[in-house]
Amino acid sequence: MTWFKIDDGSAFNAKVLAAGNEAWGAFCRVGAVCSQQLTDGYFSRALALTIAPKRVWDRLIEVELVDALDKGEMRIHDYLQRNPSKEQVLRERALAAARMTRVRSAIVRPNMPPNGGGTNGPTSPSPSRPVPNTNSVSRRLVTHDANGERPDDDELSTGGVPNETWDAYAELKLRQQGNVKNPGPWKRSTATNARTELGEQAQRWWHDYVLTPRRLAECLLDGQIRNVQRRTT
Repeated sequence: MTWFKIDDGSAFNAKVLAAGNEAWGAFCRVGAVCSQQLTDGYFSRALALTIAPKRVWDRLIEVELVDALDKGEMRIHDYLQRNPSKEQVLRERALAAARMTRVRSAIVRPNMPPNGGGTNGPTSPSPSRPVPNTNSVSRRLVTHDANGERPDDDELSTGGVPNETWDAYAELKLRQQGNVKNPGPWKRSTATNARTELGEQAQRWWHDYVLTPRRLAECLLDGQIRNVQRRTT
């Protein structure tokens, strides 16, 4: 999942006010499509006209929120200044997939019997390198401290994002949801799903900003960073 970033002051931005609510709605919709399909902000005029009539796009071009290009193509103005490129997103997805593969392998291997479960069968050959246990894996994946405090040893594999973040996310989500019949299992499931869907974003923010685990959970729930200091090193 990717996110189309909109500045929290955009509601009263001069360009947005000049464009009007209808045009701003069309801009947000096409931005979501560009983010989902990793187009780096480019979209066709045909797509634009399925979202809003021509006069709306003429207005967006006039206030310089959208650029008109050749051959019926259009582009969100300065898209890559606020949003990751296709190359960045694919690279981060590949790194996350490789990281999860390593962690899952490290978790499964120590629990396998040396001869595949049998009592008299041949033993497996010795591994070419030591197989780490889950505790050592977790500790090696801790990459930095949050606000000067050492995170817990049971940090997740997503680049040092602590478990506290997902627990807090599930708790906050439960408050939004209201009445849930079995809150315990519901929160565990929500936390697991959040790790999968938001792990890349959480890792990026955890490394780029000064955050506590709970504040990171709040930002993930909001879908944006606000009132948070960026790391300088």
